Amino acid sequence: SAGGWRENRELERTLEHVRFDKDAAENLSDAAVLGLGQKSYLVVVSDEGHDFAVTTLGKDATSKVYDLAELPHKDLGIELPCPKSKVEVDIEAVTIAGDRVFLTGSASLKRKKPKEGDHSGKRLEEIVPGSGAGADWSNYAYELVAREGSGGFPDFELVRALDVRELLLGLPLVATFKEVPSKDNGLDVEGAVVHGDHFYFGL
Repeated sequence: SAGGWRENRELERTLEHVRFDKDAAENLSDAAVLGLGQKSYLVVVSDEGHDFAVTTLGKDATSKVYDLAELPHKDLGIELPCPKSKVEVDIEAVTIAGDRVFLTGSASLKRKKPKEGDHSGKRLEEIVPGSGAGADWSNYAYELVAREGSGGFPDFELVRALDVRELLLGLPLVATFKEVPSKDNGLDVEGAVVHGDHFYFGL
């Protein structure tokens, strides 16, 4: 419809102001609206690196990029990636409940890619079906608390890292995919929503 087209063009203009690096900008995964006080923001995530972005809405939209690894936090029980590093957290989803923002990784296994000359059966056994965990950081949902900040953008504190892979593999049906890489139809989180006391995952 014409109305839907106008909304899509408005979103496109808003996202033009999100200043991820080149790879991240081409691989946006999800977005959700954060309301703080009288202001609303769009929180945008990419499955490259470990950054996320917040943009204001409307024709005069501006944006700010945050590094997950640089947010203030207490002991989370896990080691975060080094700030500014090229490590991929593989954030696939963002969902918001009040002032809580949840960034969720894919929780998937990665299949090793064969190299030129890898013909032997031994090498194929190492590659197919499962050949090792993905980046540990992609196994988590990261819980942030948003607060009104200076400069027109929110401040965030990283308060918890929940092991989504361990949680989902506790479900008997999902557990059957434990050793299967995502590219071979294994466990792969692609979306998440918080509603009330429940966390819903799209797999």
